[in-house]
Amino acid sequence: MPEVSAIQQIGWAFPPVFERYSRRSQTQTGLENLAKCMKIMLATQPGERNQHSDYGCDLSGYAFQSLSYELLEEVEEIVDNSITNHEPRIGIQDIQVAPDQNSDGTLIVQVQYSTETGEIALSQIPLNLNTSQLINF
Repeated sequence: MPEVSAIQQIGWAFPPVFERYSRRSQTQTGLENLAKCMKIMLATQPGERNQHSDYGCDLSGYAFQSLSYELLEEVEEIVDNSITNHEPRIGIQDIQVAPDQNSDGTLIVQVQYSTETGEIALSQIPLNLNTSQLINF
């Protein structure tokens, strides 16, 4: 059986949506699938998955903390470790965390990454610092 590259892998769309007449689930492929998988991983607290208790990204300790350069660096490190440990299809090029200029208490986590096929992508993920939850998920 030929090997399937990460870009050709297919995953369920999230949130799951089923087509009305065929009753098939909508799917995502390629960079769209990788970006959504990364977002799901960052929104998952370790311990939420029964079979994978270490899966996720624990940013809960940063809720309600004052914004500082140290905080931004710590969030970058946690995001980097989580992606490295839980999403092997992504090769991190750069991670930057910065305050959202348009919204108090919101950070923008920007991840530049490459895929196994050499494609380069950029995802920007808003994070509510007051709840440590992703926004517009």
